[in-house]
Amino acid sequence: MIEYSITQLMDILNKESSETNHVMEVEVIELYQELDTYYRSALDKVETKGL
Repeated sequence: MIEYSITQLMDILNKESSETNHVMEVEVIELYQELDTYYRSALDKVETKGL
């Protein structure tokens, strides 16, 4: 898997980078969705336990 800096990820998500190609954008969006799923799952567990 390709590693991206936070700045690169934000540029791609914000469509500010003119150098990105479609494949890279798709990879970043998929990565974001995967991380968002993990985050929401962890948040649900914390809320359920009342911590």
